Amino acid sequence: MAALGSGSAGTAITMRNAVFRLVLARAAATLDNPSDRDELAMAEAFGGIAFDQLEPGQRQRIGTAVRDGLLRLGRDVSAGVGLDEPVYRDIQAKLAELAAFLDAHLGQGDPRSV
Repeated sequence: MAALGSGSAGTAITMRNAVFRLVLARAAATLDNPSDRDELAMAEAFGGIAFDQLEPGQRQRIGTAVRDGLLRLGRDVSAGVGLDEPVYRDIQAKLAELAAFLDAHLGQGDPRSV
């Protein structure tokens, strides 16, 4: 299992490692900053992201990229795009739960403000 967390709020949400890797791959593809991509590689290796541990600028960039990665994965699943990892049929519900977590703990409802 992998986790997205906001330690300052004392909350985290878990997901299957496969989903985490799929989201991170899509998120990394949107990032220009090598240190941001390195942070995602570390998150994958450690099995989670603690957003509150990132400096504010990086938190915003990575949070936005992860939120966008969730949306892109949802679109890919809906479109029947072949994935590198197996996912359950109810993946859309989990992606919605993850997006709601990010909105609530990072962006207050606006994915661009993460």
